[in-house]
Amino acid sequence: MSTKVILSVNMMQDLNEKITPFIGPTAFERAAADFEAWTGVPYAEYIERSKAGEDSYEILGEDYAGSTLMFETAKEEPLTNQPEKETMLAISTAHTTPEVCGLLDQNEIQGLISYKKEEYGFFIYVPSDEEETANLPECLSTILNYARIHDASWIMLDRDVEINSDLPLYDWY
Repeated sequence: MSTKVILSVNMMQDLNEKITPFIGPTAFERAAADFEAWTGVPYAEYIERSKAGEDSYEILGEDYAGSTLMFETAKEEPLTNQPEKETMLAISTAHTTPEVCGLLDQNEIQGLISYKKEEYGFFIYVPSDEEETANLPECLSTILNYARIHDASWIMLDRDVEINSDLPLYDWY
């Protein structure tokens, strides 16, 4: 058994000022809030700009460069005689593109285990290895990474689930 741990690493002029561990169902949100409180930059913006090619110095400035969130796994002692449980994360289809929902509907995304949820969405298995989802559309990769952070084994994409402010939205009109 293991527990996902998110470490908020606060740097000041290339020196480590503080490392704060976060665990539990709201660990990502609390760690992202800690990152923003320290750097003044929302974590989602930091990730987007990093993916666009900017480095930490450009995004956070010289004082806070190197500050980041780290995602680790803490090993726990196994419990005996416990039934195996799977966790499902409910996410709105608004966090996917209409094209990706069309591909899911036609079961045309290779390497992804997914099932239709009647006409209202999909159930998607979350592989434990990020490399298994590296070639998926960006919106699905983002959702799967988010699910891994929250230790979910399955995602339920549904049009009636509330919007999640931690995930990007896509225009359906």
